[in-house]
Amino acid sequence: MENLEAVLKRTPRAAFRHPATIVADGEAIGAGGVIDKAVTSVCTTRAAIWPTSAREARENMREGVTVTHNIRIDYRPGINETMRVLFDGRSFEIKGIVNPEEANLYLDLLCEELK
Repeated sequence: MENLEAVLKRTPRAAFRHPATIVADGEAIGAGGVIDKAVTSVCTTRAAIWPTSAREARENMREGVTVTHNIRIDYRPGINETMRVLFDGRSFEIKGIVNPEEANLYLDLLCEELK
């Protein structure tokens, strides 16, 4: 197990240079009671984003899950695997979430880029 200091050193604040928006899909009742799909912005934050290496991809793989990017954000409660990350015109589906050391400092979002 790494100590807290090692976790903090691994991602300097300068790495959080990408603006990212976390969104949730939902439903809204439109005109005439018709249910429409709606996208709700959960938060906008700064993120460190990097593609997974082949080794990391093998280690993180579960059956039917492809992890293409790691996205690290400051800790925020309520983020879950039903949400997506929007970044630079791209969309990433959250496949898993890791709270390093359970320290509530960062969340590592294991994501798959949607085409």
